[in-house]
Amino acid sequence: MAYGRTNVGISVSSEDFEIAALSNLGESPSYGGYIEALVEDDNYIYAGGGGTGTIRKYNKSNLSYVGESPSYGGYIEALVEDDNYIYAGGGGTRTIRKYNKSNLSLVGESPDYGGTIYTLAEDDNYIYAGGGGTGTIRKYNKSNLSYVGESPSYGGYI
Repeated sequence: MAYGRTNVGISVSSEDFEIAALSNLGESPSYGGYIEALVEDDNYIYAGGGGTGTIRKYNKSNLSYVGESPSYGGYIEALVEDDNYIYAGGGGTRTIRKYNKSNLSLVGESPDYGGTIYTLAEDDNYIYAGGGGTGTIRKYNKSNLSYVGESPSYGGYI
């Protein structure tokens, strides 16, 4: 299977095997650029990427547009969510930004990661970031996005 980024979403093609026909059940309004990250909760899908550099919120039921966050300050590469917040990482700011799920307002920002953030993970208390520049996993408190520590270098991009 081949996949890749397009200027409007994700494309998938079959090269060596058959894929059953899929039905298009709906389509969201255009994000306004390429989508790098998707995350979802019970009711909504959140998209982030380049072009707009924002998080856009869509209803899962009919994919209608709900709202948009303030600009991340660059392109968004990674999103994670918990019960109340969405966390975004990427290039430009090279930080983790925390947004309220209810209205997508900006809540806070971590210190500079030291390079583009390509991936995020979260648990009950912490956000973990990986990417380029540092080649490490950095740990931040969820409550205030303060820096906690980092792993030894991975030796490249994470």
